[in-house]
Amino acid sequence: MFHVPCFIFHDCMKSFTLVEILIVIAILGGLAGLAFPIMRSLLIANYLTSSAEEIVQCLRQAQTNAMGGARDSKWGVFFDQNNNKFTLFKGDFFGQDHSYDLAQELPKSIEIKNISLNGGGTEIVFEKTSGKTNQFGSLTLEGLNNQTKNIIVNEYGVIEVH
Repeated sequence: MFHVPCFIFHDCMKSFTLVEILIVIAILGGLAGLAFPIMRSLLIANYLTSSAEEIVQCLRQAQTNAMGGARDSKWGVFFDQNNNKFTLFKGDFFGQDHSYDLAQELPKSIEIKNISLNGGGTEIVFEKTSGKTNQFGSLTLEGLNNQTKNIIVNEYGVIEVH
C-alpha cells in the first residue's frame, strides 16, 4: 500500500503563531545587538593594524629612497595630526619640494597621537646612504576603541611596531 507524506496535503501542515514569530524575531534582534559592538571593535582593530603597517611601509620607502640616493636627496615622512595623514617627502624637511610628496589619509576611526621625536618635530628624515635618522623616537596610533599601536624608529633607522 502506498503512503502519501503529510506535507503534501495543505490541511495537515501546521503554521507558526504570532507569538512564536515574535519570539524568534526578538532572539535574532538580541543576537544582532550583541554582535554589532564586537564586529565594530574587530573592524577598528583591523583598521589600526593596517594603518600602522601603511606608516611602517611609508617609513621604509623613505629610508630606501634615501639609502639608494633617489633624486640625490634625503627622504622623510611628515605626520600631520591636524588632518590625520602622513606624507612621504623628498628633501631635508617637509615643504622643501612638494613635487615628490605622497600623502595618505588615515581612516576616521584612527588618530595619530603622542608624536615623540628627537628634536620635538613631526617628521622623520633619513640620511642619504646610511639610512640613519636624527629624528628618532615614537608615535602612537589610537583607534576609537582606545586600542593603540606604537611605531618606534631608532637612531639607526630600525623601525618597529608594538
